[in-house]
Amino acid sequence: MFTTHTPVPAGIDVFPPDLVERYFAPCCAQLGLSRDQFMAFGRQNPADPNEPLSMAVLAIRLSGATNGVSALHARVSQRMWSGLWPDVPVDDIPITSITNGVHVRGWLSQDMAGLFDAYLGPRWVSHPADQSVWSGWSRSPTRNSGARMSGGASVWRALPGGDCARSWSSVAHRRRSGTGEEVLTPRP
Repeated sequence: MFTTHTPVPAGIDVFPPDLVERYFAPCCAQLGLSRDQFMAFGRQNPADPNEPLSMAVLAIRLSGATNGVSALHARVSQRMWSGLWPDVPVDDIPITSITNGVHVRGWLSQDMAGLFDAYLGPRWVSHPADQSVWSGWSRSPTRNSGARMSGGASVWRALPGGDCARSWSSVAHRRRSGTGEEVLTPRP
């Protein structure tokens, strides 16, 4: 599986043939490939001897599957890499999407998780989009204390259940990961 992370040409590593020769000659020899045969795997146009080797093209050609990190990114990548499948309609290019998620307990500081546990109870992890869960935050001393984060923003305004409660529930929803732990993912 190759996950393409950079949907702009400027972010793709490319290398000229002489550099590939210098660093990949032993690998090519071991595989029984000439430099040009190896370079062809990493070129959008395998017959163009002047085209540099693209690491993304090499990965796409040598991987069993390719995905973007969101549905939108997959669509952009399908257009970006359409030259690899010249006879395939863009929407049918085999680049799928796997939306990245956030493991809440790993992302949130222990201090903040402790506050959430104390004032919201355990349901903030299992039901983060449920507005009733966040009502307990109004009892938090942080709610009215004017506590500030390092950037100066009010802790309350930056947290779900504060001024951004509606946007939190509209952009986040629950998904179960393979381990059964909660993962929040942005909605498309």
